[in-house]
Amino acid sequence: MGFRGTLESMLVACHIHPQIRCMTAHALFLQVLGSQHRYEKGLDKLEFTAKQVSVMRRELQALKPNLERKVCTCVLSFVSR
Repeated sequence: MGFRGTLESMLVACHIHPQIRCMTAHALFLQVLGSQHRYEKGLDKLEFTAKQVSVMRRELQALKPNLERKVCTCVLSFVSR
């Protein structure tokens, strides 16, 4: 459908729904633009978060041997008491 299809369907809705009828085409256009902006901003945030998670996964993989060694040392010292 895309952006143009969405705008056209909203303009058609002006003639069908009494609540929307009072809104001008310009107001509908601004509403659609605002929605599009929020959607794109959300996608940007999701992409940024995915990149951060990827970095953290690599860091954890690099730290895994040290963490496992420390856990083993702690368990052995606890068991030997």
